[in-house]
Amino acid sequence: MNCDYFGQNPAILPTPHSGTGLSSCVWFDSDPTPPNVTREYLAYPLEAPLRPERYYGAFWIYTLPFQVITQNYQLLLTNSAGLVFDNDVLLAVPDLSNTEFLPTGQWVKIGGCFEADGDEDMLVLGNFTPDEATVYLDTVIGFTDFHFVDDVSLYQVASLVPADTMLLAGQSYFFDTTAYRSYQLEGSLVSGGPMIFEDPGIYEAIVFLDECGQIGTFTIEVQDCSGVVSRFDDSALVSTDYCAEDRLSVVLPVAEEVEYYIGQQLVAGTLTLDTLGESSIYAIHPYCGVLDSAVYDGLDCSQVEQGSCYYIPNAFSPNGDGVNDRFLVQGQCQVQSFHLEIFDRWGSQVFISNDISNSWDGFCRGEACGAGVYTYFLSITFRDGLATFRQTGSGEVHLVR
Repeated sequence: MNCDYFGQNPAILPTPHSGTGLSSCVWFDSDPTPPNVTREYLAYPLEAPLRPERYYGAFWIYTLPFQVITQNYQLLLTNSAGLVFDNDVLLAVPDLSNTEFLPTGQWVKIGGCFEADGDEDMLVLGNFTPDEATVYLDTVIGFTDFHFVDDVSLYQVASLVPADTMLLAGQSYFFDTTAYRSYQLEGSLVSGGPMIFEDPGIYEAIVFLDECGQIGTFTIEVQDCSGVVSRFDDSALVSTDYCAEDRLSVVLPVAEEVEYYIGQQLVAGTLTLDTLGESSIYAIHPYCGVLDSAVYDGLDCSQVEQGSCYYIPNAFSPNGDGVNDRFLVQGQCQVQSFHLEIFDRWGSQVFISNDISNSWDGFCRGEACGAGVYTYFLSITFRDGLATFRQTGSGEVHLVR
């Protein structure tokens, strides 16, 4: 079971397939005369037992031109507790084996796919074929099949198929050709490395594995964010202040692949806001980022006597003399929101405003209103330092001509 290991290779040895070291092993000895050692094995304990699924194994071998060459360079996955030897021969049915004589003087890969039973905990390289069944080419120099091994690998086949992914137009996808993989995209072979995707769409890639053929497919979805943004309804999220005790309902429209968040919390449907302070809502696309956002400020609008904050005149005379020509609500505190409606004696609305600086000039639908008594309804929210309060009321104003 002991094999030589060469860290820094002497000049007489082949250059490693990769790295700075390689292993060597006696695979077979064609001279049956005792006491020849006919077999050596390379054993690699696995980190965990295999699962009952498909695996890919491979190793590279360098055959020397003056040595015996066999068709029995083999890989075995086994349970270490079940190893059985007959003299020097480990009796087992290998999972991989070469099927023809290999060229000498160069590195050659032996690999393939196989189904694991599910309890294998060791990978073993060697010749598991009895002497009388070993197929070999003899030489005039010696009887020993002594060759070199490098880059032993084992993969779960399912893990070699990339997951579906999504890109933005103009981004690139890296096709990883390690682990002996290759790819076909839209009917054409793909070289390894990055590929830029300019056109939106869904692309299907086929994954191939040396000696095993096709092992799976995955999709690359390319998104155009300008299209995503244009399809998104950004009218739903509008920053506003509201009275927390009255609550505010915000309807979050359903949009493909768009999610809504308050902070880190995912929300959907109709959202009811009733807390004091600011709540920020974000509409987020997984690849295009934040599509829209709004800040909703919950205010304490409890009824508080603040008569000094505004003044409403009870009469005005729109006669052009420059004195009391307009009906104007005069606020002394910082106005958060404002709403004023004025009606005539028959209940017809003659004026409406959401701006405290917008005053009534005494006109109704483009014509001068008649003298008389008019009724107003008023709602104002003030912010006085850190406190916020709302006042509502109604009353009469006399229009004098």
